[in-house]
Amino acid sequence: MRWVGRGVRGLAVLLGVSLVVLAVYAWRSLPVMDGEVHLPGLKAAVEVRRDEALAAVRAGLAEGWLDDASGEPDARRDDLARLLHKLAGSAAMFDEPSLGDAASALERALTADAD
Repeated sequence: MRWVGRGVRGLAVLLGVSLVVLAVYAWRSLPVMDGEVHLPGLKAAVEVRRDEALAAVRAGLAEGWLDDASGEPDARRDDLARLLHKLAGSAAMFDEPSLGDAASALERALTADAD
């Protein structure tokens, strides 16, 4: 019976060592995340979307969407506010804080009239 106890302890030690080896192997296989990652394709796509959003905002302002004082719900103003919200978040993420601040301020102006 003594050999059964030793066998169980031996298996437990073997299992423990195997788990440690597996954990170290898994940890070493993860990518190194120090420094910066440059994704030029992503930046170009964001710049295109930013330009499209800015064109839509300019068009909305040119059509007087901010001047509507009727207080009526307007789908165009809601769409523009959502677009500005996305633009503000993207600008903050891609290091364009002044664009993000301007988009947030304009979004607040649009949504304040709706409240």
